[in-house]
Amino acid sequence: MNTLGSRIKIARGKLSQDAFSKQIGVSKGSLGFYERDENLPNTEVALKICSETGVSIAWLLTGDESEQPANASDKADQKTHSQCPKCDKIEADLRKEREEVRELTKELREINAENRTLLKENGDIRTRLATLEARAAPTDRSSTDSPADAASSRKHA
Repeated sequence: MNTLGSRIKIARGKLSQDAFSKQIGVSKGSLGFYERDENLPNTEVALKICSETGVSIAWLLTGDESEQPANASDKADQKTHSQCPKCDKIEADLRKEREEVRELTKELREINAENRTLLKENGDIRTRLATLEARAAPTDRSSTDSPADAASSRKHA
């Protein structure tokens, strides 16, 4: 879903390139160029893709998941599914699964963001600890003095 071409393919759904290109008024070759990201559709074609498939222009152009319909190809597949009750049930189950995937993806992003924050905090704490240990190191020398040094310091005291 990263490119305009891949989103056009998703919007096209199960329709062949030939059938979809006729539906939106372009040649099959032009549609192929769009889907392979070798060329960009003009505004009129982009709007026609949206009107024929039911996807939003925002989703088609940017891939913004909040604008993506539950099933981008519903309109294109409507005729086929009305003739196949089992297909309707499978499609409904698939929509539920896709919604769950979207929710889990969102949750995973939030967890990853929290994990990055915790890792940064952990790194900051380690840096502070190293600084404190470095400061404390000179004061610990008295406990590591040799017995001769200890005797010498007692004589001078």
